[in-house]
Amino acid sequence: MRDNYKGQSDNRAGPSDRVPALDAAQWRRLEQIGDLHFQSSAYSTALDYYQQLLDEVALFTVPREQALGVLRKAVDSYLNLGQMDHAEALLDRAADLINRTTGLADPAENALQAAFFDLRRSVLYRERGRVHDGLNLAKRAFAILALTDEHAAVARLQTIMGVCYARLGRLEKAGELFADGLSTYRRIGNDLGVANLLSNLALLDKNQCQWESALSQLDKAIELAHRAGASHLMPVYFLNQGIILQKIDRLGESRALLEKGLRLAVSLGSRILETRLSLALGRVEILMGRYARAETLILTGKTLAEQHRLCGYLR
Repeated sequence: MRDNYKGQSDNRAGPSDRVPALDAAQWRRLEQIGDLHFQSSAYSTALDYYQQLLDEVALFTVPREQALGVLRKAVDSYLNLGQMDHAEALLDRAADLINRTTGLADPAENALQAAFFDLRRSVLYRERGRVHDGLNLAKRAFAILALTDEHAAVARLQTIMGVCYARLGRLEKAGELFADGLSTYRRIGNDLGVANLLSNLALLDKNQCQWESALSQLDKAIELAHRAGASHLMPVYFLNQGIILQKIDRLGESRALLEKGLRLAVSLGSRILETRLSLALGRVEILMGRYARAETLILTGKTLAEQHRLCGYLR
């Protein structure tokens, strides 16, 4: 394969019956429409547009950075939907694209692009129960991105590493990373990042039986998400609220919030959130003596987890 990138594909891309390559204007228009849906949390619809840009020929009609940018958004869409196999396939395609075009950028640029995708693969590993692998990969990406001005990506990695440490029982280290991430998000004015970290800090408070502090953190997270119109975050916050209320035996309130979160997760098409909320609601139904409903929910959650290899939720 030649090192030229723009306008070329490798020999595997060549049957004559392939869809003709998009021109730059067509590409940009599809990406813009996809971005509108992506920003409004309509990830399935966004993917309808992004997928048209991920054809082997189409990827080689634009500069490498633009192609990799669409791949990043498509991977994020699949991760948010809990479709881990599709996310992994795109991560592999991105790695292949970077490896096949290394002659077009200096080593530092190649390392930076790889780090963006290591960030996303670390999320995939974490959700599949490979917490140590996810943590190590996130550390590797952090070592590169921390030296850049990619502040949002750095804060996201601090959050990812914090969640990994929390799942490994190292709550103090998790709290340090969450605090660092929170500071970063506040400095760059990223309210959704702040809301996400407040939700994670609430779970740390829950683990230390600081119930009122935990609920207060979640109230702040929900307020920020409402203000930004981030409906895709609400199922997570309802899930965390429900778990905390369950711990303090406010089962009726917990059940109502988890039901609301489950309906939202289903409407968003998020398999990962549907999995988590089904299992959490099933546990509450057991505590309330509603065993038939509990069995249905837990079986649904386990089936979804097995289908999407979300092994971290089957413990």
